[in-house]
Amino acid sequence: MRWMSRCFGAGFVGTLVACDSGPTGESAARIEVSTEVHEDVPTVVTVRWTTPEAVRSHLEYGLEGPGEVVLAEEAEPGREHERVVLGLRAETEYDARVVTEDGSTAEFTLETGALDPELARLTVTGTADLGAPFVLASTAGTTWGPIVLDAEGNIVWWHRETEDFATTRAWLSRDGTAIFYNAMHDTHNELSEAADGHLVRVPLDGGPVVNIPVPYLSHDFLELPDGSFAAIVLNQADIDGAPVIGNALVEVTADGSGSREVWNAFETLDPRTTTREDDSLSDWTHANALDYDESADAWYLSLRNFGSILKIDRPTGTLDWALSGSVNTFTFDDPAGRFRVSHQFEYRDGHMLVFDNGDATRPYSRVLDLAVDEAALTASLSGVYEPDTFVYILGDVHTLEDGSRLLALGTSGEIRRISADGTVLCSAVADLGHGFGYLQPLDRFGPP
Repeated sequence: MRWMSRCFGAGFVGTLVACDSGPTGESAARIEVSTEVHEDVPTVVTVRWTTPEAVRSHLEYGLEGPGEVVLAEEAEPGREHERVVLGLRAETEYDARVVTEDGSTAEFTLETGALDPELARLTVTGTADLGAPFVLASTAGTTWGPIVLDAEGNIVWWHRETEDFATTRAWLSRDGTAIFYNAMHDTHNELSEAADGHLVRVPLDGGPVVNIPVPYLSHDFLELPDGSFAAIVLNQADIDGAPVIGNALVEVTADGSGSREVWNAFETLDPRTTTREDDSLSDWTHANALDYDESADAWYLSLRNFGSILKIDRPTGTLDWALSGSVNTFTFDDPAGRFRVSHQFEYRDGHMLVFDNGDATRPYSRVLDLAVDEAALTASLSGVYEPDTFVYILGDVHTLEDGSRLLALGTSGEIRRISADGTVLCSAVADLGHGFGYLQPLDRFGPP
């Protein structure tokens, strides 16, 4: 016997009872199942079920049958069971069932609600495969905040930033239970406007949203292995009687109650002798992208206005090297490998991928692949991809497991997957007024 449970809008709770044949063909005991659609994100559904005896059980579901996705069996037996189901498409019915360790089953239907009408609507062309099971993106423009896409480009989770903050970066927490994003004021000329910057923790299952104060928070941050955070912040110094805005790196405790400065641009670089490409001291460094190498215990930091990526020793804060731009310490085999306006980057296996926005002197964008020899301080141009659009701010690039690459084309409002030779495999384009910040390809969405 199969029972259906339908959800009529956000917050609806449906209850059903199923009585199926057990493994010996005899009538199995009753399994009571209820479903609850998340009020704020109606693609998140909580499934609860009760079994007559204390048993282990698991949940499975799918579009073409309940066995397409099989969630892990519970570690301990019990009579009361609960599972939050993530990664579902909006306004979609899924076949689902509970399966106990003794083979009893209860079949039902999961039905999700509608997308927030303010969200971007995506048009997907090509193979309809972004190359990762899920992609976390920050949205910019008409709406700000994190969204999660499935492999086919469907929005399966979101949170809208409703205050007067911009967001450029979102991360799935290391334990897989929440998403963090930066809430900042996108200002580089008046420090006081950024004083109330903070990180936002949004539980995937609808728990309370928590703000973590990070004064003067800027474009990027990351969660460290111990649960604390590292973040780019704005700072200011008086240089020959004039205020100059630069950047620092800070490490912040998990709750935001404590912080320490680990690097300061004004202590490493001198605005009098080290300037941006156009020799202006207004918005001096404009640090915009951050990565951490745990094995080297080092930071990698993009300074947009220098056109440089720095390697910074974490314990001492000393500058190990600078790639390209006005503080370059490398020898390039090809001048075309030097970038002018860097945004996000990826450094792995001796290769630096850089999203180079371009500027008024070169009004087109590029993704550069540079072979970097840190010992010899040489950089060789291995490849160039030009995405046929001028992405004047933002921009990101990632190498996927199959060797293809996933790009966020910032202000162009497009997420694009390309092959190693630059062929466009898949494109997800947002409607007018929506752009994308930085991306995180995900192997899973939710706890392990």
